[in-house]
Amino acid sequence: MPLPVQAKMLRLLQEQTFERVGGNSLIATDVRVIAATNKNLEQSIEAGSFRNDLYYRLKVVTVSVPALRDRADDIPELARHFLGRYGRAMGRDGLAITPDLMARLRAYVWPGNVRELQSVIRQGILNTPGHELGIEAWPSAIIAPPIVEPTEASFGLAERIERMLGDGQPEVYGRIMAEVERELLTRALRRTRGHQAQASELLGINRTTLRTKLRELGIALDKVVSDRPMED
Repeated sequence: MPLPVQAKMLRLLQEQTFERVGGNSLIATDVRVIAATNKNLEQSIEAGSFRNDLYYRLKVVTVSVPALRDRADDIPELARHFLGRYGRAMGRDGLAITPDLMARLRAYVWPGNVRELQSVIRQGILNTPGHELGIEAWPSAIIAPPIVEPTEASFGLAERIERMLGDGQPEVYGRIMAEVERELLTRALRRTRGHQAQASELLGINRTTLRTKLRELGIALDKVVSDRPMED
């Protein structure tokens, strides 16, 4: 919104009046304004591109909508919604998504948020001749690396290292580090019941790093949470 338009909006909110284009009389109004943005308005104020007074006029009740990657639990419901919507539009009622594909959709970071999910669901329908959408019909960029179920170490770390060194196994460092990270991330996510923001805070890393590690290690979030022991 250009600065001159911001000034007019501020006047509307403060005085609850406006003039029609080409008109010369004030018109009273009583409206509720809902404003949305994907920008950091506080940074825009510092940069001089957004009015400070308009910001505080609009900021009465604030609803922050996290990025889709931060609310993986919403992905299955949204995916099924778009599948039904576009399936009906294309004369393809009764379509379903395989559990494997759903796990991959949950693991993907969705830089394009809901619009990207909406788009790839349409692509999946077009690429699927049958009644079930699987990973073979999906854009390769959407598919995360193969999911590997997290496993508990069968014996202590020191013993594990000694056995691998004694056996002369290759790439011991990388394999041990991956095993430790998988165990650590799995336990943190179980403790926070799959809440990535809380797990990130618990581990002392940011959410981007956590999500990257989950993809690299093939940790399926829904599997981790479903396997959570009752006594934890």
